[in-house]
Amino acid sequence: MSKELILIVAYCPNKERKEILFDFLKQLQMFRCSYDILVASHTPLDVNFFEYFDYFYYDKNNII
Repeated sequence: MSKELILIVAYCPNKERKEILFDFLKQLQMFRCSYDILVASHTPLDVNFFEYFDYFYYDKNNII
């Protein structure tokens, strides 16, 4: 059975925003059995985030 996808578009240039994203990802863990989680960002994330989502899309260029 394929899962639906939760897409989170994040911009975390500082510690405060990284903490907000980390807390949000922890809250979403109860839905992981039904949904995959993809985080897309133009800023890199610390490796401790990676256990809280299934996919990560990083693009260092922010052409918008």
